[in-house]
Amino acid sequence: ASRFFDSAQYQVMRPGHLSVGNNGNCLKSFLYAYVLANITMQNKLILFLIIGLIFSVRISADPSGWTNDKLVVSNNQSYTLQNPQTTMDFKGNLHMMWQDNRNYPNYDLFYKKLDNNGNNLTADIFISSASQWGSMHRIVSDKFGMIHIVFIGANTQYNELFYKKLNNEGKNLTGDISLSNAFAWWPNFAVDSKRNVYVVWKNKNGIGYKKLDSHGKNLTPELQITYDSSDGIGSIVLDGKNNVHLGWHRTIGPYNNQEIYYQKFDENLTALTNEIRLTQHSTSNSYSTTQPPILFLDKRENVHIAWQDLVQYVGPSLPNFEIIYSKLNNNGTQIINKTQISNNKEISQNPSMVVDACGFVRVAWQQETILGKGEDEIYYAELNSDGKNITEEIRLTNASKESEIPSLTVDRNGRSHIVWQDNRNGTYSSYNWEVYYKRSLSSIRKEVC
Repeated sequence: ASRFFDSAQYQVMRPGHLSVGNNGNCLKSFLYAYVLANITMQNKLILFLIIGLIFSVRISADPSGWTNDKLVVSNNQSYTLQNPQTTMDFKGNLHMMWQDNRNYPNYDLFYKKLDNNGNNLTADIFISSASQWGSMHRIVSDKFGMIHIVFIGANTQYNELFYKKLNNEGKNLTGDISLSNAFAWWPNFAVDSKRNVYVVWKNKNGIGYKKLDSHGKNLTPELQITYDSSDGIGSIVLDGKNNVHLGWHRTIGPYNNQEIYYQKFDENLTALTNEIRLTQHSTSNSYSTTQPPILFLDKRENVHIAWQDLVQYVGPSLPNFEIIYSKLNNNGTQIINKTQISNNKEISQNPSMVVDACGFVRVAWQQETILGKGEDEIYYAELNSDGKNITEEIRLTNASKESEIPSLTVDRNGRSHIVWQDNRNGTYSSYNWEVYYKRSLSSIRKEVC
């Protein structure tokens, strides 16, 4: 169920309705008055139908309050492109990284810098050869605008984990620095105020951990942060004391359900809380799983968590996954219980979340538009600090084929920026993935903090 948001009137509109605001209401009133005063009953009926059609047509495929979709990484060769990730620097410029195989058979990482309107500030810049797996890289800008990257390297026997640092224009400040060469998967990381880097990743024993200085030199050896071999992808954030907040999923129970866990550590990995289990699945079907959580810390150092979860089992081929949100205080006590953000029969997945300066939560995700048939589009919603919807679901894309894997950031003016991978210029048998961008025209909240 799509929703379109009118940022001028702060109204939620259903598809097929024209946002015209107060001026539009005056125009409608004038037309109706003119009809009543000047034509016969038979012609009135005809013109009422015509006017109704005029005002039921949506003026464009883009929701009110958002820019049009902008192509930022084109693909004229139909090579494989996947998983664009973004970070924003202190000037509001976007730094983006993705993986493609334009240099087939290599799968390489590329970087590009965009301004605050999605215009290219650099060309595509080669970063490194990487693993074939598309979810194996992350990018973060520190407070000085330096760019930090972790990724799984290519042509290594045991999925070697690497770190690299770039300047604000994408030029190498370090080489590829090896962090672990033994079964490394799905890395994630955070950077503190001194530009030290805290990296977590899945290994064969659970979740590994390493701390680096601002030049990529080891401050700790490779350590183990969790010790269950079923522990999956971890997400990490740091508070003002550089305490480590970790979220991850673990496979447990007789039905191998994946559950969401949280734990807090100090920077030396001394546990400050016990492991806290946030989900409880009891169903025996094979779809009772979650995607890994994403974490974000607000300025009050509350921990915000979002993930994909099964809310209803429709059938073996039609599980109903939705986007779920929860909020914890800095010691892991739940402030807001599980809140469902998306609400559809289709599959919602791959959430991206940020919390703005006011403590308002912004989430983007991909969602099927035809049940069981794919046709994914990008959706967006905002919650207030109490977990209540400020907006209903806003459908941001309306392209043919798939729009997937959004990456969301927010600037200091409260505008949301999103990039995603898109197959609108491809086919179902011959994908032509490209990267698109759009942003909100202004903050779509009434409140000012």
